[in-house]
Amino acid sequence: MAGTGVGVDPEYVWDEEADPVLAAVIDRGEVPAVNALLKQWTRNDQALPGGLPGDLREFMEHARRMPSWADSDDGSWRHRQICPLG
Repeated sequence: MAGTGVGVDPEYVWDEEADPVLAAVIDRGEVPAVNALLKQWTRNDQALPGGLPGDLREFMEHARRMPSWADSDDGSWRHRQICPLG
């Protein structure tokens, strides 16, 4: 359960890039529309759905880029995401 156990309470953890974008989506009342648009979007290699707010689209395009150290051909990035200790 969030907020229990050891570690930092999630209520006090911030994502400096994502939080302002999501706060703006909430403030504009766009959450239901964004949720409907993203319902079928399930993989980073899919095109983002049309109709997303511009600031959210820009953030998502930036956030889904592979890191510069990743080799997209050998699967190492994917492996590190699934098995970070392996």
